[in-house]
Amino acid sequence: MDKYVIEILFWAEQDLNEIGIYYKNLSNELGDKFYNEVRKVIESLKVNPFHQTDFGDIRKIPVQKFPYKVFFKVDEENKIVYIEAIISDYLLPFLAKIK
Repeated sequence: MDKYVIEILFWAEQDLNEIGIYYKNLSNELGDKFYNEVRKVIESLKVNPFHQTDFGDIRKIPVQKFPYKVFFKVDEENKIVYIEAIISDYLLPFLAKIK
């Protein structure tokens, strides 16, 4: 099976850094755990990026043990997964209202 290349877009990188800093401020161990869980999600997308769609062609996958989802698009032709955002589950009901 062909592997997909991952490209983390600017805003998703910002999300990851802000969330990571938040958890590191609570506990270094918790911050490291968050980064590891996101890394696992991203690694899984290299092999199987076909998860639930939510907003048109944007897909999502949960981050295990944390209340966040990774939102991404898949370019099947070029075998690229574009990470668009990492969003808190608590914000998702609000975002659904502004679709």
